[in-house]
Amino acid sequence: MTLTPDRLLERPAPTLTLRPVAPDDRAAVRGFLAGLSLDSAYRRFFTGLGSPSSALVRQLVEVDHHRREAVLAVRAGEVVGLADCTRLPDGVTVELGVVVADRWQRRGLGPRLARTVLELAMGGGARLVRMHALAENDPVARLVRRTWPGELPRRDGTVLVWDLPLPVG
Repeated sequence: MTLTPDRLLERPAPTLTLRPVAPDDRAAVRGFLAGLSLDSAYRRFFTGLGSPSSALVRQLVEVDHHRREAVLAVRAGEVVGLADCTRLPDGVTVELGVVVADRWQRRGLGPRLARTVLELAMGGGARLVRMHALAENDPVARLVRRTWPGELPRRDGTVLVWDLPLPVG
């Protein structure tokens, strides 16, 4: 069978949806986290996950939309990415975390998730984003260089930490 443009159009591709997380996403988020490679889990959580703890899953899906925000990328009912941010005690700084399923990496999904969750946080008054990444996590360093040219991290052992301004307005 030859694939022609007409044949490709016969079946629409499943869409990718970015949306706020909800408490009933618990099982889907648990499955997503359990499916991450050791490398992906380590880059995001600084530890291998194996079987994700109930506390971690609860933290990611039970958000109050003031102190915590989280956004999922979902394709055909399956979670393929997650971004979350937590407001720090100063009220204007949020810590950002993003993780993308291995097969969806290097397709621009991480920056889309980050932008979406940060827009929610900025609507609640966030003005600064703090990001932590292992020193060898080149994708995060590239993202920061592209988005915030000239901003340099400080080093905390093997972790790089950036405090980055968010747009006001």
